[in-house]
Amino acid sequence: YRAGRPDDVPEIIDLIVRENHRRVEPDQVRRRIARHPSAVAHEGGELVAFIYSRRFAPDMIELSNMVVAARVLRRGIGTRLVAMMEEELVRHGYVAAIFSNSWLHPGNSPAKSAVARAFWRRMGYREIFGTGGPTAVFAKRLA
Repeated sequence: YRAGRPDDVPEIIDLIVRENHRRVEPDQVRRRIARHPSAVAHEGGELVAFIYSRRFAPDMIELSNMVVAARVLRRGIGTRLVAMMEEELVRHGYVAAIFSNSWLHPGNSPAKSAVARAFWRRMGYREIFGTGGPTAVFAKRLA
């Protein structure tokens, strides 16, 4: 587990395409990795998970994307990645994190969203707004 670097971008894009079956804007990923906190996890030399962010407000970050490869799910990789990311966010002066989860995104589904939302609740995030099903907004005050 380490901070994301610009040379991780091709592997991040590959993981998004492989796991979420959707197109990715490479320049957007490059900008977020270069400008804001991120974290990646490797296993056997392969990138298997990442999380990156973008500034939402001067003291608040938006967790804009996280993917964990299906073959390594339920092994604590996401938990460790989020914990590392939160520590990094605090070091950068952020006091809160926010993000949305929607099964309307390409590659997502109600079942996948349910699993993701349960994960984020276990990580201490609270749902602060929702559209009655498809989309929910979560937030957490950081340490």
